[in-house]
Parts: sequence; C-alpha cells; structure tokens
Amino acid sequence: MMRSVLRESLRNLSRPRTTLSVLDARFPISVVRHTVRYASRISLTPSQEALSIRYTNASHPPPGSQQAREDVPRFRNFSKGPAEATGSNGDILAEPIYLRDQCKCSKCVDPSTRQREFSYADIPINIKIKSQSQDEQGNLNVTWENDIPGFEDHVSHYKHDELVNLFVGPPPLRHRLVSSIWNREVFESETEDITFDDFMNDRRSLANVIRLLDHHGLVFIKGVPEDAESVGHIAERIGPLRNTFYGSTWDVRSVPQAKNVAYTSKYLGFHMDLLYMREPPHFQLLHCLQNTCTGGESRFADTFKAVDVLLTENKEYVDILATTQLRYEYCNDAHYYSDSKMTLDTNEIRPPNKVYGASSPMNREYISQLSHVYWSPPFVGALSSHVDTNYKKFIQASKAFSETLEKDELVVQTKMEAGTCAIFDNLRVVHARNSFDMNSGKRWLRGAYLNYQDFYSRLDDVIGDIRAITKDQLTQQESKIKESV
Repeated sequence: MMRSVLRESLRNLSRPRTTLSVLDARFPISVVRHTVRYASRISLTPSQEALSIRYTNASHPPPGSQQAREDVPRFRNFSKGPAEATGSNGDILAEPIYLRDQCKCSKCVDPSTRQREFSYADIPINIKIKSQSQDEQGNLNVTWENDIPGFEDHVSHYKHDELVNLFVGPPPLRHRLVSSIWNREVFESETEDITFDDFMNDRRSLANVIRLLDHHGLVFIKGVPEDAESVGHIAERIGPLRNTFYGSTWDVRSVPQAKNVAYTSKYLGFHMDLLYMREPPHFQLLHCLQNTCTGGESRFADTFKAVDVLLTENKEYVDILATTQLRYEYCNDAHYYSDSKMTLDTNEIRPPNKVYGASSPMNREYISQLSHVYWSPPFVGALSSHVDTNYKKFIQASKAFSETLEKDELVVQTKMEAGTCAIFDNLRVVHARNSFDMNSGKRWLRGAYLNYQDFYSRLDDVIGDIRAITKDQLTQQESKIKESV
C-alpha cells in the first residue's frame, strides 16, 4: 500500500514536460503537454479574434468522453469560465482579453510588490493579437492591437508552462498530494513521530509534517517544551495563528461553571471545532502540558474512512448526509454564532482530490469529491427546517455514521503525554476525549488554530522537500522488497 501511495505522490508532484511550436506563420500557438498518463495538444487558430484550443491524442480518447474521465479530469473541470467548449471535437474558444489579463511582465506586475499596474476593467473590449513569436524554450511573446491606454509599446511575455496553465486551468492549489484514507492499522503503519527540535530547526522535518498532515490529516510532535507558549511557536512555524473569541491560543482544562463541554471532565464524543462559524478553522493543535489524571485519553478517527465504510454498507445514508443541512450554534457568555452545513460537503472540488485506500473505485470517486466533513453533535442548534426533510431517514443516516466512527478498528486512541502536540485537520479528522477523574491528578492542554490557505501556502513553500522525502521513501521501499526476494 505504501509503495502505491508514494508512487501516486510522485506522479502528482512531478511537473509535466511542455513544448511549444509554431504551426502557422500568422498567429497559431501549439502547446503539447506530456505526462505519464496522457498528452494533449492545444492549438491557436490563425485568427486575432479568439484562441481555439483543441485536444488531440493518439492513444487516448477525447478528454470529454466517458473513457477519458479517469485520465484527464482536470480538462473537464476547467472547460468553463474564460474558455468555452464550442463543439463535439473538443475545441475551446478563449478570448484575447483573457490572455492579455494574464500578462505578468514587469510592466504589468510590479516585481517588488507583485501587484498589478493595471486594472482588468481597463482592457479594451476590441483588443486583438497583433503578432506573436516564440523562442527555443517555447516562451511566447505577444504584441497587441488596441492595448490598454498607456501600454501602446507593450509586449506580453508568457513562459511555456504558464501558457499551458492558462488554458487547461491550474487547480485551486498549486500542488496536490495524495490523501490516504486510514483506519487505526493503516495510520500506525504509515505515520511518523517528529521531534519538536527537528520540526522547528530542520526544513525537511517541517516538510515531513506538512506532508503527513496533507496525507492523513493527523500527526504528533514529540518532545515539546512544557510551557504555555510552545503551541503558538509550533503553529507559527506553519503559518499565522487563527484568532477566535477563545484567543489566539487557549487552555483546555476543567473549570467551574464551564462555558464549553471541553472545559469539564465529562466524556466528549467525536466532534470538530467551531462549526457554528461560517469558516471554521481548518487545522487544530493540542499541546499536552500535564496529563496525570486517570482517564482522559484522546481519540481520533478519519471521517473519510467512515464515509468509505458507509458507502459500502448503505449508500442511501451517504446521499442523505450530503443533502440535509444542520444548523450549528454557539450562544453563551455574550457570544453568538450560527451557521448551517451539510454533514458531507461536496461543493466546488476542481480537480478532484487524490485519495488512496478506498474500498472500491466507486468509493474512491465519491470521496475524491469531498471538500469537507462537518460533524459536531454537541454544537447542533437545530435540525433542518426544510419542508422536504425526511427526519426519520436523516436520524438513521446520522446514527449509522456515528456508529461507524466509533468502530474500534477506525479509532486511534492515545493518552497524550506531557510534551506531545497533536496537529489535525479539523474538517476531516474528528477528535474526542474520554472522561477523567479530576481528583486523581492534573490535565492541561493548550490549543491553537490555523487557516486553510496559510497551511497550503507553507505546503507550496516546501514542495521541493516533500518531493525529495517521497522519492527517498519509495527508494527505501523498493530496496526492502529487493532484499526480501
């Protein structure tokens, strides 16, 4: 399993080889994109009015066909917006306005601030391609007729790989790794413990934590100094802290007249934090400073795996969870928040997530479309008030999902020791806590949150290191296999 995951990671991290060639003496652009699995041709018709993009491939069917969906999903996903399909042959038209808007030369984008020196609203609607040329590396230069006022002598420059991305469409994230759907056995066999010193001082260790978080949604940092500021230092190694009404960092320990069940010694079932907010924090950190009480074990489970199990056992329940809203609510201590969400959110995933470890190809396809899972029963304000809601079936589906999360083989349970920090994806991995005896010792955790974009900004920064780690691990796995033969 690990070898397949590593190979899939390398495929997604490797850059496709792109070449450009002139097919016509006037205005054509041809881009040939090669990867391990597919190739496509993008050509510009000899016209100043629009770019005509055509996909051709000798060994694969057209990208829009049923056969090609598995091989070239990103082409299907990005055939809207600036490019519009115009025929059964897969031709796509893209206006020169779009090409002009994407110019990032030093006259259009300030090299220091990296901000635009023009407004897209000032692009003339009658702009046309005047001429174009390409160098040996396939980089493109374009001059314009009726350019933006003040840009009369301007020449647009496009690198060959940037040109491809303009028309096949870059994904929402610049880099996507492969997520492994896990139960306890898979997680324990694939995860790695990272020390605090390595994480804070070694770039490769930082990259490994980012990789594991994207891969599993859960990682543990060991040897963390037992002081209240440590959790903030760990979070800021990845990105800026997400501030909430709890503060930029916050305590988790029992207090009298608690305003949150987390601040009691009661059992706290599987949940995610702050779902009553329109944009809940994407990642959460919990640093254990003291944990000498009897009980109080931390529990984690992968909701993607629970969906995988439920798809196999009763797909109707999955469909119900993806189409019925719940309203989450927090109303206490002068704070009021409320927001409605589906349990399973499949909105706006383009291209689909890369997932590994599903029980079947159909399950993998469904889970690849999941953007988030929302599960936090303690903070539900009300069931859906929609007139078409079938409450009996929704309760049955929710109970089945809850029971699946609680399956012993899905749960990672650990009594976190002082000096351990758990980091997890708050919109994929649910967490829980067993009850504990306050009179038997002390239990003190410090928490913090990170936003989605800040995490993936750091992922983009360390992507080269992640490539190296993945490649090294694949080499080690192959060596072990050779030795065992």
